[in-house]
Amino acid sequence: MTLAIRCQSVDYGNPNSVRQYSDASDRMRKLVQDAESIGLTALQSLVPLLKNPIAAPWLAHHLVELTTIDLAIRKDCIMLVQDLVAKLEQQGNSADAMGERNWLSKWGHIVT
Repeated sequence: MTLAIRCQSVDYGNPNSVRQYSDASDRMRKLVQDAESIGLTALQSLVPLLKNPIAAPWLAHHLVELTTIDLAIRKDCIMLVQDLVAKLEQQGNSADAMGERNWLSKWGHIVT
Protein backbone atom coordinates (compact mmCIF):
# COMPACT_ATOMS: atom_id res chain seq x y z
CA MET A 1 0.00 0.00 0.00
CA THR A 2 2.82 2.38 0.79
CA LEU A 3 4.09 2.08 -2.78
CA ALA A 4 0.67 2.84 -4.27
CA ILE A 5 0.25 5.83 -1.97
CA ARG A 6 3.64 7.15 -3.06
CA CYS A 7 2.61 6.84 -6.71
CA GLN A 8 -0.75 8.44 -6.10
CA SER A 9 0.85 11.55 -4.63
CA VAL A 10 3.50 12.22 -7.28
CA ASP A 11 4.37 15.87 -7.94
CA TYR A 12 5.64 15.97 -11.53
CA GLY A 13 7.18 19.39 -10.88
CA ASN A 14 9.45 17.95 -8.17
CA PRO A 15 12.32 15.75 -9.45
CA ASN A 16 12.64 13.99 -6.08
CA SER A 17 8.94 13.14 -6.09
CA VAL A 18 9.22 11.79 -9.65
CA ARG A 19 12.18 9.60 -8.64
CA GLN A 20 10.20 8.24 -5.68
CA TYR A 21 7.26 7.58 -8.01
CA SER A 22 9.47 5.72 -10.49
CA ASP A 23 11.06 3.65 -7.73
CA ALA A 24 7.68 2.75 -6.23
CA SER A 25 6.24 1.84 -9.62
CA ASP A 26 9.26 -0.34 -10.41
CA ARG A 27 8.91 -2.11 -7.06
CA MET A 28 5.20 -2.74 -7.61
CA ARG A 29 5.95 -4.19 -11.05
CA LYS A 30 8.58 -6.45 -9.48
CA LEU A 31 6.09 -7.69 -6.86
CA VAL A 32 3.63 -8.66 -9.60
CA GLN A 33 6.36 -10.29 -11.69
CA ASP A 34 7.53 -12.26 -8.66
CA ALA A 35 3.98 -13.43 -7.96
CA GLU A 36 3.62 -14.52 -11.59
CA SER A 37 6.84 -16.52 -11.41
CA ILE A 38 5.85 -18.18 -8.12
CA GLY A 39 2.55 -19.37 -9.51
CA LEU A 40 -1.20 -19.03 -9.58
CA THR A 41 -1.69 -19.03 -5.79
CA ALA A 42 0.70 -16.11 -5.34
CA LEU A 43 -0.91 -14.24 -8.21
CA GLN A 44 -4.41 -14.88 -6.86
CA SER A 45 -3.33 -13.48 -3.49
CA LEU A 46 -3.01 -10.05 -5.15
CA VAL A 47 -6.51 -10.02 -6.64
CA PRO A 48 -8.31 -8.78 -3.47
CA LEU A 49 -6.25 -5.58 -3.75
CA LEU A 50 -8.31 -4.73 -6.84
CA LYS A 51 -11.01 -3.71 -4.35
CA ASN A 52 -8.71 -1.16 -2.72
CA PRO A 53 -9.17 2.29 -4.30
CA ILE A 54 -5.51 3.23 -3.84
CA ALA A 55 -3.85 0.00 -4.96
CA ALA A 56 -6.37 -1.02 -7.63
CA PRO A 57 -5.32 1.28 -10.50
CA TRP A 58 -1.67 0.31 -10.26
CA LEU A 59 -2.35 -3.37 -9.76
CA ALA A 60 -4.84 -3.51 -12.64
CA HIS A 61 -2.25 -2.15 -15.05
CA HIS A 62 0.47 -4.50 -13.84
CA LEU A 63 -1.74 -7.59 -13.84
CA VAL A 64 -2.81 -6.99 -17.44
CA GLU A 65 0.67 -6.10 -18.68
CA LEU A 66 2.81 -8.60 -16.79
CA THR A 67 0.78 -11.72 -16.06
CA THR A 68 -1.28 -14.50 -17.58
CA ILE A 69 -4.35 -13.81 -15.44
CA ASP A 70 -7.61 -15.46 -16.35
CA LEU A 71 -10.12 -13.72 -18.58
CA ALA A 72 -12.52 -12.71 -15.79
CA ILE A 73 -9.80 -10.94 -13.79
CA ARG A 74 -8.44 -9.31 -16.94
CA LYS A 75 -11.92 -7.96 -17.72
CA ASP A 76 -12.20 -6.61 -14.16
CA CYS A 77 -8.84 -4.88 -14.52
CA ILE A 78 -9.78 -3.29 -17.83
CA MET A 79 -13.15 -2.12 -16.48
CA LEU A 80 -11.32 -0.64 -13.51
CA VAL A 81 -9.11 1.41 -15.84
CA GLN A 82 -12.16 2.47 -17.89
CA ASP A 83 -13.79 3.69 -14.67
CA LEU A 84 -10.57 5.52 -13.80
CA VAL A 85 -10.72 7.39 -17.13
CA ALA A 86 -14.24 8.58 -16.34
CA LYS A 87 -13.19 9.65 -12.84
CA LEU A 88 -10.15 11.55 -14.14
CA GLU A 89 -12.26 13.31 -16.75
CA GLN A 90 -14.82 14.31 -14.10
CA GLN A 91 -11.98 15.76 -12.03
CA GLY A 92 -10.74 17.73 -15.04
CA ASN A 93 -7.52 15.73 -15.21
CA SER A 94 -7.48 15.39 -18.97
CA ALA A 95 -3.75 14.64 -19.24
CA ASP A 96 -3.93 11.54 -17.03
CA ALA A 97 -7.23 10.52 -18.65
CA MET A 98 -5.57 10.70 -22.06
CA GLY A 99 -2.71 8.53 -20.79
CA GLU A 100 -5.17 5.95 -19.52
CA ARG A 101 -7.08 6.00 -22.82
CA ASN A 102 -3.77 5.36 -24.61
CA TRP A 103 -3.10 2.45 -22.26
CA LEU A 104 -6.57 1.04 -22.99
CA SER A 105 -5.96 1.27 -26.74
CA LYS A 106 -2.86 -0.90 -26.29
CA TRP A 107 -3.92 -3.27 -23.49
CA GLY A 108 -7.71 -2.98 -23.28
CA HIS A 109 -8.63 -5.72 -25.70
CA ILE A 110 -10.10 -8.93 -24.36
CA VAL A 111 -8.62 -12.12 -25.74
CA THR A 112 -11.02 -15.03 -25.50
